[in-house]
Amino acid sequence: SMSLNGFESVHALVIDDVSFTLHRLIKTFEQIGIPHVHSAANGLAACEMIEAGKVTPNLIVADFQMPEMNGLEMLKRVRTGDVTNLRMMSRLLCWPAI
Repeated sequence: SMSLNGFESVHALVIDDVSFTLHRLIKTFEQIGIPHVHSAANGLAACEMIEAGKVTPNLIVADFQMPEMNGLEMLKRVRTGDVTNLRMMSRLLCWPAI
């Protein structure tokens, strides 16, 4: 049975070029009960996934420093509406590399 944790409607897209970090984030999201977790290795790949309709995230968590397209560049694209097929209610979180 699905737990009522408030995350049932969350479709998360996690973006990081470091696979260890990416898999750790995916596992954490799954552990707290987010049922739909997708991933991409960089912002460009993520934008392509969204535009192809492969994922319709309402939560995007992105690393700040990545090759191809970093988190800030992706944030700009999302905010200006350049990424088609993206729900306007999407939330995008970025974190700096430690």
